Amino acid sequence: MIIREPQIEGHSLILPKRHVEEIVELTPKEIKSLQNLAEMAVKLIDEKLSKATLIVMNSPRQRSQKHIHYQLLPLDRKYGIRDLIGKMYGVPLYTSKTEEELEKMTNCLK
Repeated sequence: MIIREPQIEGHSLILPKRHVEEIVELTPKEIKSLQNLAEMAVKLIDEKLSKATLIVMNSPRQRSQKHIHYQLLPLDRKYGIRDLIGKMYGVPLYTSKTEEELEKMTNCLK
């Protein structure tokens, strides 16, 4: 699905046919279907736009629509997720965490 207000050329969405608000509501068949569509879209974007595609699924707090969808963002091949995070948060591309910091992060997510 092409977006009415794309942020960049080729910015598009992939949605399940059925209205679903949370990822846990998707059936295994729907998940596989979304994955297949994403793979086809990535190949098409690569072929037609010569771009690498970042695929993002917004969490419920970040959505402007109340349904699950994947955002496909065609990026220049020289950029990746580290570049985006670095620009957004002003952090270096690569930082090593101590074992203590990693353990704290892990425990926070349990």
